[in-house]
Amino acid sequence: MNLKVLVSAVKVGAKGTVEMAKIHSPKILLGLGIAGVTIGFVWAITNTAKKLDNVCEKHVKSIDHLKELYSTDDGEELTEGEKKELAQETIKEKAHFIFDIVKTYIGPVSITALGVASILMSHHILNARYLGACAALQSVTEAYAQYREKVINDQGIEKDLEYSSQPKTEVVVDENGDKYVKTMSSIDDVNTIVRVFSECTSDAWRTVPDYNYAFISGQLNAAKREGFRRGHLFLNDILKMLGLAESEAGCYLGWNIHMGDEIVVEYTDVSNLENLKDTVNKSNAWTLYFKGMRVLPPTLEKEDMLQPYRNAVEEYRRAMVEGGVLHGTE
Repeated sequence: MNLKVLVSAVKVGAKGTVEMAKIHSPKILLGLGIAGVTIGFVWAITNTAKKLDNVCEKHVKSIDHLKELYSTDDGEELTEGEKKELAQETIKEKAHFIFDIVKTYIGPVSITALGVASILMSHHILNARYLGACAALQSVTEAYAQYREKVINDQGIEKDLEYSSQPKTEVVVDENGDKYVKTMSSIDDVNTIVRVFSECTSDAWRTVPDYNYAFISGQLNAAKREGFRRGHLFLNDILKMLGLAESEAGCYLGWNIHMGDEIVVEYTDVSNLENLKDTVNKSNAWTLYFKGMRVLPPTLEKEDMLQPYRNAVEEYRRAMVEGGVLHGTE
């Protein structure tokens, strides 16, 4: 019984080890590859310093020995047979020399090649996992986008924001002193967006602090005038005017002037923040708080926002005509 338990435990341990090795195979292969390449280079340098000179010296001595062996004291030329034998012996000696060179570096080259192969295999495994993760992410993203589209079509964009936001809990004490947990959706937080105007976030940023202050102030005033002219203003409209990157939320968040919204954008130097209050010099980066926004309908951009004013003017004109102040043709 104990033997069976031991065998079972060994099998389970071996299976777990194999699974862990598969999971961490890129790291293992990368480590083996780096170690192999390092050992190969060190081995090659060592063989070059210790063996290469001896191999070359041995080859030179062998060639000199052949020349002495086939040389004549009286200066007579070698016969055709002797020349042929000298050539054959020279070729053999060169072949031995090449073999000795290969034998000197075959170990380091093999280890280096295995190291490079391990690194490439690690890259191949990581690339395959990355492509698989991208495919899975793409599939999940498309499914989630379809789900949100159905929610928007069925319940509206405000419900979609409520469902997709993370709810918050707060302990509330009522009038009787009883405590209860109140769940609130973070949809209440979407009407305040924070952005940083700096060298890294806006092309309109300059190194002169006064210029940045004047630029932000001027662009916000222009944005307010544009909002009053159109009757509404999307968040992305202001972000574009400030040279900041547009956001997905900026496509449906903004201010509707006809519903009493006030375009409120507060901005302060980053050095004035609480965590940087001891900064001596101004950072020349500004934090902007876009407040008081609501979810605007997608068709709002296509509507004629001046039509309410035109209707009011027409009603006033009609009243003046009925009162006899104006004629119908005026």
